[in-house]
Amino acid sequence: MVIKQAILHIMDIDNEAVICTNQTLDLEDKEIFDYISLLVEKALNQDAKTGTLDKENELMRTFFGENKNFVESSKEASQKWHDISRGIEMPTGDYLVVSFSNEGVDTVALIKLIHNKQITHFLDYNDDGIVNKLIINRTLLPKPTAKLKEAIVIFEDGSYRLIETKYIVEGEKKFYLGEKYLKTNTSAHTIEDSLKEVKKIVKDIARDSSDEEYEITSKLQEAVYETVEKGYLDLEFIEEKVFENKEAVKEKFAKKVDEKELVTMEVTNHKQMAKKYEKQKFKLDNGIEISIPMEVYQNKEIVEFINQPDGSLSVLIKNIDKIKNKF
Repeated sequence: MVIKQAILHIMDIDNEAVICTNQTLDLEDKEIFDYISLLVEKALNQDAKTGTLDKENELMRTFFGENKNFVESSKEASQKWHDISRGIEMPTGDYLVVSFSNEGVDTVALIKLIHNKQITHFLDYNDDGIVNKLIINRTLLPKPTAKLKEAIVIFEDGSYRLIETKYIVEGEKKFYLGEKYLKTNTSAHTIEDSLKEVKKIVKDIARDSSDEEYEITSKLQEAVYETVEKGYLDLEFIEEKVFENKEAVKEKFAKKVDEKELVTMEVTNHKQMAKKYEKQKFKLDNGIEISIPMEVYQNKEIVEFINQPDGSLSVLIKNIDKIKNKF
C-alpha cells in the first residue's frame, strides 16, 4: 500500500457544518502518516459489505472521472456525506479522505472519524494568576486501533468495501450509508453476518436431526477454518464438509442459504479470521472446558469423542508425555 495524499475536513459541531480545507495533510510527519496508515489498514481489513459501483456512479465520477482533482473531490464527497446524514441520530465526526495505491490499483478511502468526548486539563489566567481547570473536549479523534463505524473504500475498477452502522433513520434503526450515499444494491451481509446466519441454519438443522449438535457445529467450525484459510467463505464447501453424503440435509441447507441470500464471499483478512477458528472449544455439563487446536482435533490418535452404550459421551485424550499447569 502506497499512500499518495490525505485530507481532513472537520465537523463544526456547534454550527452543524463541514469546514473544508484546501490543504492536504503532511505525510512527511511520521506520527500523522502512521495514524492514517493504520486507519486505512482497518478500512481494508475490517469486516465489510462488498459490491461494485457502476462507472456512472456519482462517487466513481467524483474520484476517477476525467479532470479529477483530489482536494476538490474530497470536499465534494465529504459535504455530500454530511448532507445525507442530516436528520439522522448519530455521533458527530470528521471526514478523512485518503488516496492510495493498493497492489498497484488506484484506491480511495473515505473514513468518518467519530468524535470522542473526554475530560482534559486547561490552563487559564485570572487576576490571581494561573488557574488550572478541567474541561470537556468533545471532538477528540478515535485511536487508530479502534473499530471503524463508517468507512468506504472504492477501487478504480468500481469494486468497493463498505463499513456501516445502524442509526435511527425516520424513527427506525437501520443502515443508511449504502442506500443513500453509494446509491447501489449493497450486499446485505458482511462475512461475520453470513457466518452468524450459517451457524443458525446449521444449528436449526441439527435440532431436527439425530446428530449431536456439538458434532455438527464442530464440523462447521472445521469447515469454516479450512475455507477461510484459503481466502473465501465457500458455502458449497461448508455444505459438503458438514453434511457429507446426506443429500436431503444438503438440499435443506442449500434452500435456507438461498432464502437468506447468502453467497460465497472473498475474505480479505483471511489470516486474522482463520485465527479466530483455529481452536475447537467445548464446555462439558460437568463444568470442564476443553480447548483443542484444529490440527490436534482432526487427529484421532490424540483426541477422540466416544459415544457410550448408556448414551453418555466420553472425551479420550491420548499419548500425553507431559502436563503443564498454566496457572
